[in-house]
Amino acid sequence: MVADPTPSEWTMALHAAYVAFVFGVLFFGALAFRQILDDLAVKGLAMGEDRDSFLDAAWVVVMAAGWIGVGILGLICYGLLPPSIYAYAVPMVIGVQVLQLTLRLVFQRTQVKTRGLVVRSVLFDRVRAVDYTEIVVVRFVPGRFWTEVWIGLPAEEVGFRIFSFSGEAVERLLRSATTAPVLWSAPSVSEHP
Repeated sequence: MVADPTPSEWTMALHAAYVAFVFGVLFFGALAFRQILDDLAVKGLAMGEDRDSFLDAAWVVVMAAGWIGVGILGLICYGLLPPSIYAYAVPMVIGVQVLQLTLRLVFQRTQVKTRGLVVRSVLFDRVRAVDYTEIVVVRFVPGRFWTEVWIGLPAEEVGFRIFSFSGEAVERLLRSATTAPVLWSAPSVSEHP
């Protein structure tokens, strides 16, 4: 049976919540600033209206693991460690950071637009526009947890990852927008058990 928190534990919890709040203001302020700049960059590309958008599947897996880690850390800090401001604040601060990264992931979706694709990086301020008229070939490489999509351009390739169940939708959108061949590759030998 868990004992009721003492007044000093409540005070520590409130101080820890304040520390997490301050970190949250910094993290979410940076998120809003970066998102405004990214949205202005995308608007300046004039790629048309949104047709659909897709999350980066690998980052979704990373964020799911991050949330599980925050839950485990919270259980350890709040249930096993002796009460202290650090024990109370660490799970909250890391939880705020994971929430900020999760929101960034949602905001930085790969967008399929009427005139092309907009591929955005979750961690960096890279926004890459791909006009449908520049596409030479599209390759889908299925993997164990996600499908990699490689857009072949005359001088480079631009890639992004989607969930495997979204592959047919992306293929349909790309086939209707470009005359470039759309190919499915076999998974590499190293991906098989």
